[in-house]
Amino acid sequence: MTEQKIEKIVMDKLEAALSAEGIFDLQFIGAWQPAEEGDVKALEDGRKTGAVAVKVSPRSYDTPTIPDGQFGVQISLTMRAEADKTGKNYLDVTDIISSVTHKWQKSYSDYATDFAIADEFQPTGYNLDSGDVGLDKENCVWQFSQNFTLYGIINF
Repeated sequence: MTEQKIEKIVMDKLEAALSAEGIFDLQFIGAWQPAEEGDVKALEDGRKTGAVAVKVSPRSYDTPTIPDGQFGVQISLTMRAEADKTGKNYLDVTDIISSVTHKWQKSYSDYATDFAIADEFQPTGYNLDSGDVGLDKENCVWQFSQNFTLYGIINF
């Protein structure tokens, strides 16, 4: 399924960028990704300081019978405030996520290279959309979300 593959690409790119900066204590959750054997899908790991959830919406098309479609993508970050009282880790993580998503907006070549799926998805455009940021005081978590849209020819 193309949505599942795109979601995995986003998760892998984010995890690699965060790991390169020494950030390893986040849980990654994908809406289309199965749980590891013996785990429960999307069950929060209390040993982690936060979670990065990636969701790829089902494909949509603006024009009938033309294979140029789009996928809406949302990245959501929640970080436990008690594990990050100053918010510095939260800011570091959001900066890295923003850098990754901005790289695709800035460079079609980077976007096309990262998201091309042979015989399935040929990227044609990328749009960095809106997001949100804040502190959920009731649940004591820092929150961040970033949305973007992937455009391309869907072949299969």
